[in-house]
Amino acid sequence: MRRRIGWVAFIAVLCLGWHPSAQAQETEDLMALLDETAPPETPPAVGAAFMGTRLVQQPSPRLLPPHHLHFVVSHRFGALADGTRTFFGLDNASTRIAFEYGLNRRVNIGVGRTTFEKTFDGFVKVGLLRQGRSPVTLTYLSEVTAVGLPWPDDGFAYRFTDRLHYVQMLLVGRKFSSRLSLALMPVYVHRNLAPAGASNDVAFVGVGGRFKLNDDLALAFEYSPRVWGRLPDGTAPFGMALNIRTGGHVFQLLLSNGRGLTQKHVFLNTHDALATGRLHFGFNLYRVFSPGMHHKTAG
Repeated sequence: MRRRIGWVAFIAVLCLGWHPSAQAQETEDLMALLDETAPPETPPAVGAAFMGTRLVQQPSPRLLPPHHLHFVVSHRFGALADGTRTFFGLDNASTRIAFEYGLNRRVNIGVGRTTFEKTFDGFVKVGLLRQGRSPVTLTYLSEVTAVGLPWPDDGFAYRFTDRLHYVQMLLVGRKFSSRLSLALMPVYVHRNLAPAGASNDVAFVGVGGRFKLNDDLALAFEYSPRVWGRLPDGTAPFGMALNIRTGGHVFQLLLSNGRGLTQKHVFLNTHDALATGRLHFGFNLYRVFSPGMHHKTAG
């Protein structure tokens, strides 16, 4: 009899010590503690702030997605102010054909050939920061060009390295709204052989932006004044463009005060000051090849 009473008392204590509401409260307290100590979720990256990999003549902070390929054809013509004598500059055309490829989410590479000065170029573009995970998108670009023109017959002992030019750029971009994106572009240019009176090293600070009109149209501009170094026959590059997206193509119609097709030419070979009104018509055409041939370009 006493043994039976002992078991009854033991079971009663267990029942009184455990209650569903008490367990629920403990669970809620534990979840609240975990929420307080858990690391914050990483915010999603902001969608593409620029329609293409170039603003106008200069690169934008945008990177190609992994394994996407751009086939690029660019043309620049003579000054519109030359009138009918050169058919408004169309008789004086320069052409660049290039390929750009996304190695992975952070690295793009590209190669090109330009008729102007028979120039070969190559670049590496590296994504350092992306807006959403940081206040801005930050991209680094390094370009090297080799001029292929024959050396003048002036008795100077030229070397191959005298043909080389190097451009380093930081591309800082921010998307302020679904329509407006702006960019800041510090630029450093080095050339191994400079003309008399000019510096081997020159620096610029560029500004640019894009205003989206609709899903397939956008306006873009850029302006890059020189801030350091001597460039007696050069002036600040300026350009404005209408960007058009259609299917697997991005098409840019542009006006600029130079005929630059590589960054070396944009910064060292722009000679028509904006105040003279000597603008040049040109265009960039991008053919997009993506995995599975799904031609889609984010805007």
